[in-house]
Amino acid sequence: LNQLNYLIGKENIDQAVKELYKENKGCFSVLKILIAVRDKREIIASDGEVVFLDSYFSNISKTDS
Repeated sequence: LNQLNYLIGKENIDQAVKELYKENKGCFSVLKILIAVRDKREIIASDGEVVFLDSYFSNISKTDS
């Protein structure tokens, strides 16, 4: 959780997430608990594509623009 706090206030959040993921991808395993994603919820991504919210927790490439 402390490592995720590192992301707060980062100007380039995409790059910061990728760097943290490369350093310690295990710290992202708590996100499902923190956000309480328990089912398959559809969301609209920034590119307009409809995706399942939990796909963001299993694939870092979802942050690629």
